[in-house]
Order: sequence, then C-alpha cells, then structure tokens
Amino acid sequence: MKIINPTAKKINFGGEIVEVAFVPAKVTLDAAKVSDGMKNGTMSEYEGSEQMLVMIETICKKSNPLITRDWLLENASMQMMTEFMEYVVGGPSDSVKTTQVGNSEKN
Repeated sequence: MKIINPTAKKINFGGEIVEVAFVPAKVTLDAAKVSDGMKNGTMSEYEGSEQMLVMIETICKKSNPLITRDWLLENASMQMMTEFMEYVVGGPSDSVKTTQVGNSEKN
C-alpha cells in the first residue's frame, strides 16, 4: 500500500509562516458545504465567515499554534482569509512551494 505524503508547501499568512500541504478532509468538506450554502442562500455571509475562521484555524494550528480565531480577527482581513481558502482548498495548479498571503511584515 502506497501512502501519499504531500510535498511541503508554506504560506506567509499575515507575517506568520503556515504549512498548508495537508488539509484535513473535514475542512475540505466543510468548505464545500459553506460554498453551497452561500450560493443557494441557505447560509448567510456572516455564518459563512464564521465557518471560514474555524476552517482556517484548523488548517493553521497544526504548523503554527499562534494562529487562532482571535489572531485571525485581529491580524487578517476578509480578503486575506478568502484568498487563503481559495489557495489551500482549491489547490494551486503549479508547483509553487512558498506563497505570501497578506502583508509579510508584522505590526
């Protein structure tokens, strides 16, 4: 049996480095559910944004425990979080190993 080990992929997310090669299946499924709910009107933008915070925290805390829901609310814009989810869950088509999301300088 062959086990798939994703290649390391790091993102500079608001000045913090996050490893995003592994995304738990639950996060991918939750992202699809939120996307569907937003499209068909069964989920409000607020509810979708709250779910996005949870998903990003879940992805980030494995490699950078500093990134919590509170950290995201203080240090990330909605655009940064949306771009993060599109990149991480959508998956890049190229082999870029490091990507910067948001400002790389810490405040």
